[in-house]
Amino acid sequence: MSYVLVFLLMVALDFVWAMYTQRVVSGTPNQAACASVGIVIFSALLTLFYVTNPLFILPAALGAYVGTFVQMEMRLERPKQSKPVCFHDDF
Repeated sequence: MSYVLVFLLMVALDFVWAMYTQRVVSGTPNQAACASVGIVIFSALLTLFYVTNPLFILPAALGAYVGTFVQMEMRLERPKQSKPVCFHDDF
């Protein structure tokens, strides 16, 4: 059960970390700051697991891949907003 918990914590950590990076790049400081809180909390919890058993690194590595992949896929699947009419090239 602990291996599953480590996996899920790392999925959450990397999901939040990818979101944090996107928010920093997009210039939304409040959202980036909130994501940084999640990064610290998830990192601290994972560190407690690593100290007790180094084998937890394996499910953590898999969780890191899944968390980043899911966040990026969600980001890429969002429909792009169309430009306002005054910015179309049809004129």
